[in-house]
Amino acid sequence: MRQWTARRRAGIVRIMRALAPLLLLAACSTAATATDGRWFGTATPDPARPGCAASRVSLSVTRGAALFTPDEGTATLQGKIGLDGSITAQRTSIGANKQPYESRFNARPSSDGWAGTYITPRCTFAVVLSVQ
Repeated sequence: MRQWTARRRAGIVRIMRALAPLLLLAACSTAATATDGRWFGTATPDPARPGCAASRVSLSVTRGAALFTPDEGTATLQGKIGLDGSITAQRTSIGANKQPYESRFNARPSSDGWAGTYITPRCTFAVVLSVQ
């Protein structure tokens, strides 16, 4: 009986050693990252697409998850930070014409925040965000 118990303990120790890197990775993924924070800025419309107005935008990043909020809160685009440090966020809703209405936000880190584009079916915006 003691031999069986010793073998079983040895097997459990082997399993725990194999799982240790995964547990460490999981613990690190829930910790705050260097990119966590909140930024504010403006979305400037592409002049080639008339009928689009500039607006205030914000970006919140927590543990690799990104929330981009255009037009001072009318919608929120959810995304994440990629391995290259860029952000990709999107939202698909159903428009008044019962057709999908897709919005996308793509950005890269800049010297004091983020710079990127916000694209809707009607408009394209240049976005600049910084800490305020």
